[in-house]
Amino acid sequence: VIVNGLILAEDGTKMSKSLKNYPDPTIVIDKYGADALRAYLINSPVVRAEPMRFSEAGVREVVRSVMLPLYNAYAFFATYAAVDEWQPPAQASELASRPLMDRWVVSVAQSLVGEVNEKMEQYKLYDVIPAVLGFIDHLTNWYIRRSRRRFWKSDDSTDKQFAFETLYEVLCTFSRLLAPILPFIAEELYQRLEVGQREGALESVHLEMFPEVQPQWIDADVEASMHLVRDAVSLGRKVREQNKLPIRQPLAELKVAVSASGPGLPAGSEFVDYIRDELNIKTVTVVEDAQTLAQVTIKPNFRSLGKRLGKRMKPVAAALSKLPDGPQQVLLDGGTIEVAGEQIGPDDVMVQLSARG
Repeated sequence: VIVNGLILAEDGTKMSKSLKNYPDPTIVIDKYGADALRAYLINSPVVRAEPMRFSEAGVREVVRSVMLPLYNAYAFFATYAAVDEWQPPAQASELASRPLMDRWVVSVAQSLVGEVNEKMEQYKLYDVIPAVLGFIDHLTNWYIRRSRRRFWKSDDSTDKQFAFETLYEVLCTFSRLLAPILPFIAEELYQRLEVGQREGALESVHLEMFPEVQPQWIDADVEASMHLVRDAVSLGRKVREQNKLPIRQPLAELKVAVSASGPGLPAGSEFVDYIRDELNIKTVTVVEDAQTLAQVTIKPNFRSLGKRLGKRMKPVAAALSKLPDGPQQVLLDGGTIEVAGEQIGPDDVMVQLSARG
């Protein structure tokens, strides 16, 4: 049984024809497009069977954050493909032979395919849109921005071919993935990218099979390391802003603390080069022990531990406040330790870090 919530007017009252306390749906669709309205509703509490206050500003935000960046990504590809008269190859190149950035975006796209399939099967439509939004950000604000020069220069024709091929594949996969969510722009992309361009293309994206995940194209380690890169770049920009040091001013060194467990940021790798380029740093030093840079304070997560421990909460909280560096590091690395006779994991604590100066 599928139950939707009530759509209320922006002030929280019931929508009423007599009061006319809602925007005309036809005008909203004409102004922003049916896809934007559809995405706004799918991403709302309504599909959780909860009430929502309809806001035209919310539909406008979907246009700004979803529709325009996605179309701009296509327009970027189409512009340079037309200049170079590029056509998709009959035989795709080996993914393993492509540069790191290409392998990363293909892996992220396939992870998204797996996640969307899983959420759709569970009918958790409200979890689909955030994942799609996140991918559009990866595609436009990281992959295309970092790869832009590869589409311009002609001294390395192989690298340029890899760039075109990768962006084409990702856009084609994404248009099929979007078909049930944003049916009109998905169709527009399919018609422009595949119909008449790819052998075997059908009349419509809505006649294609929904994409299934290709696990052999997913590299979890590459995705995790690139996630660390983007986090480091975001934090580095904040530090520069806080200290009024513009990006154009080069700095000598950046120290990044990364957990010893997991893929991390290998010294001398392209991942470290990305951080150096983005933040205009001469040397990036990866530190495995965060406590060399920050004072760590660990406090109990009362929401997690309260029900489980009850009266035993007090001695555990006292012991957590006096944890030595070793057990602290185990928790920071995602491990489990014993505190006052209780097993404590990362979800049971709140970690606060303060700069040593």
